Amino acid sequence: MDPAALQQKVTALLKLVGNAEVSYDGHMRAVRIDNIDALKANVKNMVLMASNSAEQTQKFSSIFDLFLNDITPESAASLLKSSTQGRLPYDKPLVLNTVVPLDGATFSLYGASMTVGGTATLDSWEEGKAAHLTITTVLPEADMRAFMKSLSATLMDKVFTAMGQQVKPEEMNTAKAMVSRLVDNASIRVASTCKVDVDLNDTALTHSDCKGDVYVRVDMSKLMTDEQLKANPSSAAQMKVVTLTQTSHVVTDTVLAPVAPATVATASAATKS
Repeated sequence: MDPAALQQKVTALLKLVGNAEVSYDGHMRAVRIDNIDALKANVKNMVLMASNSAEQTQKFSSIFDLFLNDITPESAASLLKSSTQGRLPYDKPLVLNTVVPLDGATFSLYGASMTVGGTATLDSWEEGKAAHLTITTVLPEADMRAFMKSLSATLMDKVFTAMGQQVKPEEMNTAKAMVSRLVDNASIRVASTCKVDVDLNDTALTHSDCKGDVYVRVDMSKLMTDEQLKANPSSAAQMKVVTLTQTSHVVTDTVLAPVAPATVATASAATKS
């Protein structure tokens, strides 16, 4: 399948998930995703469509319940706090064509947390109509590595708990040590640059065009200790270096939607790949 056809297929699948209905505070920081249960159900149904038997369906369902049940409207919203929309420089003076550091935005997932840095630059503005900014996002490699170590340990704990007595404590510790070594020796770089148009009459309305780059390099030999590699030369020879490079282009429009009286602001974020 050529890249264009693959992109169309992925976009079609994402549309099946639906748009997130997000409640924001006065500074457009995400407070909760109001329809998170519907989104989780859509993701689960989309994956279950690929199952070929009742046994597979039950297995996929159990795995999704294991990882999705703990996600609440509030915890899901924490992932959006580092988004372009959630990091607009409110209450921060901007000088034309001057780079301004953004306050760090922290997001959490299964107990692992990370602070995202970046900058904002006011490229141009139209009096009373719109402001046009460039927002960069940078994930420090050391912080990203620490986040992945914490997250992987938590996820492994969930899996081992679900497996119960099928896994011995020493096997759990060995697996955790292997993953920890792997992450410690991985190279991870994540960054993005977004062109953002903000409606000055209602700053909840934005249009963003983002380009991102992800680079991950993992040395699979680090799954084993030096002693294990020496004792198993045939296995050591099969351990390869795996490299992932991904470039993305995402266009997002945030539009106001009717809200309940208790909701500060709700927006529907429609994303096009």
